[in-house]
Amino acid sequence: MDGINIFNDTNVSTVSTGTEIFSAIVVPQSLPVFMRILYIFIAVLGMTGNGLVLVVFNKVQELQVFTNILICHQSLVDLISSCLLLLTFVPDPINLHDLLLNRPGLANFICKLWANEFFFWAVIKVSTVNLIFITLERYLAVFHPVTYRIKATKRTTKYVCALAWFVGTLMVIYRPFTHTISKEGVCLQSGLSSGAKYVLTVLEFIFALVLPVAVMLFVYTSIIKFLRSSSKQPRTVSNQDSPPRSHHVRSTETKQSAKERGRKNVLTTLFIVSVTYTICWTPDMILYFHHNVVTLHDWTEPFHRFAILLAASNVCVNPIIYTMKYRSFQNGLKRMMCYSRLTVDSAIAISTRESDGSVVKE
Repeated sequence: MDGINIFNDTNVSTVSTGTEIFSAIVVPQSLPVFMRILYIFIAVLGMTGNGLVLVVFNKVQELQVFTNILICHQSLVDLISSCLLLLTFVPDPINLHDLLLNRPGLANFICKLWANEFFFWAVIKVSTVNLIFITLERYLAVFHPVTYRIKATKRTTKYVCALAWFVGTLMVIYRPFTHTISKEGVCLQSGLSSGAKYVLTVLEFIFALVLPVAVMLFVYTSIIKFLRSSSKQPRTVSNQDSPPRSHHVRSTETKQSAKERGRKNVLTTLFIVSVTYTICWTPDMILYFHHNVVTLHDWTEPFHRFAILLAASNVCVNPIIYTMKYRSFQNGLKRMMCYSRLTVDSAIAISTRESDGSVVKE
């Protein structure tokens, strides 16, 4: 986010022009110890949880369908976000003084692409865009099933994932142009005119919160209405005089019922993921908007720190949701654990028989 660095403590110098107040320089400060510990906890939890999701979806072949590939991509993006959260915000801000004297070009490069948190925020935007794509994928699956079955291929997922990276990176492409190195070697956010700051703030607020929430609200409201109307449609009920159904018919109905339950479980899981995203990012984005448009905030206040930590925690919550709610992931995890246990038991049995001499080696 441009107007202010919200994940590090900041020292803001302000310039007043009539009624216009805007930040001139944002100087990054070291985080207190407790914030670093919480960032480390969130990052490690995110890396562990999202790594587990990737392993399960990769090991269990049956889970590699269109929806799960997008979910897997979401976990990959969140895994990278967790790593960047740890590397970007836990260490002290980089001082490029010596490098600026000897190799100023490299110092500027580091400032504009790393020290200004470009990579972290780019990946965060990719995560948001990918979540929007997952939501739209559910809309297409429910309302346009024929088109969905034709288009939902592994080749399509590659295009969708690539588009998420392109759009997400494009959303923060301005960041390298708004940072510079001071004579002391500190990478600083340069002063922006009030007009430029307001435009960036409004665009950030729309694309990070308003647009995703609007898409999620529209899609899941439409799906809920559709499912309710479908459930109210009368179904044909067999009476006593009707001939008994064959085993094949009963088996087909059972499979269709299981498929319907699975579809609803996916919808419920992704709905919870969307609600969680909204809960995590809304407080931080509202404070960010108010800070840049209305009046400057002290981001070291307790509620502001809570909002920042809540936003950061979004990188680690989805695997918890999958574990508690997503049946396909639960079944895949059980299968992987059972396979691992069987492999270990087989190895132990073979080792025991070898030690007993019951296995003859050629």
